[in-house]
Amino acid sequence: MSVDERRRIFSKWLAKEMNERGWSQSDLAQASNLHRAVINKLLQNKYLPHTDSLIAISHGLSVPVEASFRAAGLLPPVSDEDEFLEEAVYLLRTIQNAERRETAVALLKVLATKEQ
Repeated sequence: MSVDERRRIFSKWLAKEMNERGWSQSDLAQASNLHRAVINKLLQNKYLPHTDSLIAISHGLSVPVEASFRAAGLLPPVSDEDEFLEEAVYLLRTIQNAERRETAVALLKVLATKEQ
């Protein structure tokens, strides 16, 4: 895959993520602690983000780092199921409160039991 294609794919992914949240470039810049000009250049296919920028964007969007690395063409694609599992694990890891973590696991167990 060419660099131009990788830039275009990443730009489309980033725009989709921002649109889903109703975010402007300034919103993402603030959430990811990046300059708005960086976000603008990424959306305009000017360059691919550096590793640090990908991590910052992932944190700003609250998505697994792997998702942004995949969008940038730095990791191979995965199945929808694996992508779902990555997101679920990411979300579970973000829960710091022990009671909430236990509640999340209990809820998953109930849902899994109802599937059987």
